[in-house]
Amino acid sequence: MSASDSQHQGSRSRRGFLRTLPTSLTLGTIGSVQSATANEGTEYEWVNDGDYIERTFDEDTLLEWVPFLNISSDARRKFIGLYGFTARSPDHDTDAHCFWARYTHQESAADDMGFWDEAAGWMSSDSHLWDHEPSTIFTDSQTGEFRKAIATGYHHYPLEISAMNAPLTQFYGTRDSHLHLNVVDPWHHYTVDHNEQGQDPTYFGRFESFIANRDSWEEQNIFKNSNPLAIDNPWALADGRADSWWDESTRDARAARIWAYLGLRGAGDVDSSVLPALY
Repeated sequence: MSASDSQHQGSRSRRGFLRTLPTSLTLGTIGSVQSATANEGTEYEWVNDGDYIERTFDEDTLLEWVPFLNISSDARRKFIGLYGFTARSPDHDTDAHCFWARYTHQESAADDMGFWDEAAGWMSSDSHLWDHEPSTIFTDSQTGEFRKAIATGYHHYPLEISAMNAPLTQFYGTRDSHLHLNVVDPWHHYTVDHNEQGQDPTYFGRFESFIANRDSWEEQNIFKNSNPLAIDNPWALADGRADSWWDESTRDARAARIWAYLGLRGAGDVDSSVLPALY
C-alpha cells in the first residue's frame, strides 16, 4: 500500500462514512472503477480521478435538497423528471447532492438570432432530442448545512452560487434547503431566482436514481460531447479540475464560447462571471 493509499485509508476510518450509508444503494469506493450493486440493476465504470467517492440514491435525503424551479408552462410540458444521487468522499468536507433535469427536447432559438444564425452557419442549430441540465448542492459533511451550489448556467458552463447569495426555502426538512432556480427558455439552463420560490419539480415529473439510469443514457450518446470527470465527480467543477460539463474539444464547447462572447442564445440571462473566455 502506498503512502497515499494509507492516508486515504486512515481518512476513511476517521470519518467512518462508509458505515453511515445504506449499503444496498451504494457504489463501491475503493479504486478508480465504480460498480453498481445488483439492486441498481446495472454496472458502471465511473472514474474517480483522485477522489474516493461513495454514490447513493437515498430518496429522503435528496428530496430535502431538490431545487425549486420557476419554470414556464412550455418547459414544464417538456419536463420528464429529476434524476439524482448523493456523492460522499473522505477527500472533501462537503457532501454533493446531484440532480439532472431531463426534458423531451430542446427547441432552437434561431428566430431570435437573425443574422448571427446565418453567420454562425454550422453552429446555428441548437435544437435536439432530449435535454439534460445538472445542478449540485454542496452541504457540510458534519453539520449538513448548505455550503454552495453549482448549476448549469449558460450552455453547460457552471453557475456557482454561494451561501451568501443563495435564496433557500424550508419545505421537506428542518432547515432552509431548497434553492430557487429559474429555468431559462428554450435552453433550460438556470439563473438564480431571488424573486420567486418556484415549484417542486418532483410534483409534476418523475424522481428517479441517476445511478440506475446512467448506463442507458450513455448508450443513447447523451454524454458523447461531455467531460466525464464533470459528469461523475461533482467536486471537479468545484475545485477547478473541470471548466464545464463539455468536452472542451467539441464543437458544442467552441460554439458556446462564441455565443457567450456575442451575448447570444441566452448568454445575457446569466451572470457574466460564469461565461467562458472566447479563446
